Amino acid sequence: MDIVAQGFLTGKLLPRVGASVLAKSGLAINAIGFAFVACLIFVPRVEFLLVSIMIFTLGDGLFQPSVNAIISNAASAGAQSLVQSANQSQQALARMLGPLLAAVLSPLSLSAPYRAGGVDCGCRRCAAFGLGAITSTGAELAHKNGPFRFADTALDSAQLSAGLI
Repeated sequence: MDIVAQGFLTGKLLPRVGASVLAKSGLAINAIGFAFVACLIFVPRVEFLLVSIMIFTLGDGLFQPSVNAIISNAASAGAQSLVQSANQSQQALARMLGPLLAAVLSPLSLSAPYRAGGVDCGCRRCAAFGLGAITSTGAELAHKNGPFRFADTALDSAQLSAGLI
């Protein structure tokens, strides 16, 4: 499903609806996928698990490339590699801390990590809905904050627009 989402759907939808709308939609689909996985405790069927994973993977396949585009467009040509590196580092940190948080939540309920993930995605989607798109250009950010603070500001701006922080 990820191949279909990133390889086909993102390429078709990105020029039509834009990265911001696609990122927000992908995050909403992620939240639905998390909710479905959380419901597995009530519907313990393999078919339901497969549908849940497909929905989550579709949302992630739409979200990740869109956020990368937003972050890349927020930086000047000279700062794009630095900004993308910072983004990848934050993603790696989240991939490390996420399972640790799930291990803490799992004793409460088997579905607790998925419910927490769904609530997190839903809250970020609501925040992203109210924030809109990036309004500052890379040059404006660099001028305002100086060359050494630019990459952090561009990343913060892109993540705010995507609802990541």
